[in-house]
This record gives sequence, C-alpha cells and structure tokens, in this order.
Amino acid sequence: MNAVLQGDGLGRLVQKILRDADAEADRIRNEARARADEIIKKANEEAEARRGEILERASREREIRKQRVVTLARLDGRRAVLAAKDQAIRSVFEKALEELVNADEDRYLGFLASLLAHSATHDAHEVILNARDRDRLGERLVGEAGRLLESRGKKVHLTLSEETRPIKGGFILRAGSLEVNCSLEALFNSHRDRLVPRVAKVLFGE
Repeated sequence: MNAVLQGDGLGRLVQKILRDADAEADRIRNEARARADEIIKKANEEAEARRGEILERASREREIRKQRVVTLARLDGRRAVLAAKDQAIRSVFEKALEELVNADEDRYLGFLASLLAHSATHDAHEVILNARDRDRLGERLVGEAGRLLESRGKKVHLTLSEETRPIKGGFILRAGSLEVNCSLEALFNSHRDRLVPRVAKVLFGE
C-alpha cells in the first residue's frame, strides 16, 4: 500500500512536476512571445521612425540637390550672358578697327597724319608702317605730318622706314633705340577700359 501510495505519490509528483514544467514552459513561451512581440513592435516603430528620418533626409538631400542644380544653372546662365556681352563688345571694337583700316584713303591718311604729328615728340623719328600702308601712302603720310608739325612751330624730322611691321594699321615711331607703339591695335587697347562701359551702355543699357 505504501509502495502503491509511494508509487502513486511519485506518479502524482512527476505529473505535478510535468504540469508545472508545462505551465512554466507555457509562461516562458508566453513571455518569450510577448518579448518577441515587443521587440518586433519596437523594431517596427524604430524602422518606421528611421524610414521617416530617411525619407526626410532624402527629401532634404533632394531639395539641396535641386537648389544646387538651380544655383549652378543660374551661374552658368550668368556666365553665358557675360560671355555673350563680352563677345558683343569685342565685336564692336573689331568692327570699328576694321572700318578705320578700310576707310576712304584720304580720310585714313588724315587720321594717321594728325596722330603722327601729335605723337612725334623727339627731334627725329623713323616711321614704321605695315607693308600695305607703306606702299600706298607712306611718303604722303610723312609729308602731311611734317606740314602739320611745321604749322605748329615744331621742328621734327620724319623719315619713312624701309622696315615694315605686321600691324593692322597705324604706325610705330622709332627715335634711336626708343620705340612708341602707335598701331591701331595698341590705341584701341589703351582706350578699351575707358570705352567698354560706354559701349556696354549703348549695347545693353547698362
């Protein structure tokens, strides 16, 4: 009897242990599931928060990129406008130079003679022209400039040089080792800074 009871008691004890273990297992499983659910919930919340953060950051980055593109486009546009204006101003100077070089010969001669008489500051000068001007008006230029100097009471000896220079127009004045560049290109360049604002105002109303 005692053995049976003992056996029965042992059996009940075993069953209780098993039930307790099963209950504990259920509790553990439930807690694990709860913890897992909590972890998953937090992970989802964190992921959603990070998603919002990522989307917000991406949106900011897109806006920054957009602003950068707009800024660069504006800079490119300004550069293009400035380049076009600079080209227009250069074209005006080039056209004026070409028109002066290709002007009526008497008018061109008068211009050069006046310039030569104004530029001759030494007792003697050698006048160097380009090949075209030397052949067509060299001697006349020296003579006309000499007459202008005499009319102003200046005694300057002008000589037409055998040498020529690759200039568009105008002349080079030589006095000994000293040379003064009175080519049309040099004259235009020397007045360019002063004239550009006036040309720009005429062209662009600036």
